[in-house]
Amino acid sequence: QSETISVTDNGTVRDTTLELTVLESNSSGTLVQATVTETTTDDPVTTGRVEIGNQSAALNASGMAVLELEKRTSSLIDGQYVPADWWRADQLYSAAEDRATVPPNYPTFQKLVQLFLVTLLWSLPVALAVYGFDYLTGGAVLGLRENP
Repeated sequence: QSETISVTDNGTVRDTTLELTVLESNSSGTLVQATVTETTTDDPVTTGRVEIGNQSAALNASGMAVLELEKRTSSLIDGQYVPADWWRADQLYSAAEDRATVPPNYPTFQKLVQLFLVTLLWSLPVALAVYGFDYLTGGAVLGLRENP
């Protein structure tokens, strides 16, 4: 099968920029937004696809793609823009790469205070029971108190 294809702009390949943004990260996975724009004009690129690991997504009319990644052992996400094949595209674009970092999931101050209070409230009855047992036995069994 053959087809005649005319390439506009004398086959000029335009540079692109890929930007990866982590939208959400939790225990089940990570949601990543990829945005591809032309480097010189910042216009969105609407052809091609973005690949992260073994997953791929096509770009929409705004030059964006959203990928949902499974839980990863690494906090780094490497992605690349793969332009559409030259014989299928009206405009030629170069490939682009970017790296994003998944922010660490540290507990909030409120969660730390809750953990401290819960730990204190759970250990207080045990400590009182041990001290009470030691008090009743006069320190003979546990030796927490000195015998006179």
